[in-house]
Amino acid sequence: MTTYNNDNRYSQTYAVIDVETLNLNQLYESYKRLDPEPAELRWPFKSVCATALLVFTVDGDGLFEFVDLHAAAGDDEGALVRDLFDRLRMLPDAKVVTWGGLNADMPVLRVAAMRHHLRLPPQLVNDARRFRERCHLDLVAEYKAGARNFVHLSELATALRLPVKFADRASHVPKLLAEGKLDRLMDIALADVVSTALILQAHLEIHSELTSAAAAQIITLREVVRRRPQTRYADYLSRVERRLAAEAMADAEAFIASAA
Repeated sequence: MTTYNNDNRYSQTYAVIDVETLNLNQLYESYKRLDPEPAELRWPFKSVCATALLVFTVDGDGLFEFVDLHAAAGDDEGALVRDLFDRLRMLPDAKVVTWGGLNADMPVLRVAAMRHHLRLPPQLVNDARRFRERCHLDLVAEYKAGARNFVHLSELATALRLPVKFADRASHVPKLLAEGKLDRLMDIALADVVSTALILQAHLEIHSELTSAAAAQIITLREVVRRRPQTRYADYLSRVERRLAAEAMADAEAFIASAA
């Protein structure tokens, strides 16, 4: 693993993360026998079985650079979570970004840390801040309408015509793990970090923090395909990349024509 040191104090590193989980049904049944009014199966009874991390930077001029993509899967929760934590520690200046992480990923990761006696990386400590800014950005919270009106990742990605849910479904996790199809299992988490990163890039552009979301999205898709060329979705992502590039070119030509 490589440690990335950010020498430009005006640049920002983003670490987009996602985890997939497996229900701990036996533990949940033990809990149900103890509680006369048991809650439904929730995050205390979920075990991490896949993780994904996508890293990019935006410099002080709003220019994008793709840094890294990593995913892992298996039945050793402690090893998976330790690996993710170690990677985040090597990105000390990074802002962690999730889709719904406040209510899903963060509680699951904290329980896993307690289960395996792991120290949280600084970004995942509750309400962690750096220079008064939160170290964790949950995009769900950014795009809710009202106190409880949250939208799904697939809703916003579809509205923006970005790829989403292009790997297996989350409901397939137990079967994929049981059959040892770990590449397909890790791709579920990887697909979510890719979609989240693409939406994050659009979010940064409208807040004047990124010069071009389209350029960042094109580069991101290109890098994902380069790193995962044998996947079932590689051709699909390449087609999306070409569409985005064609649209960006058309927009540029229209701008030049209007200025002539």
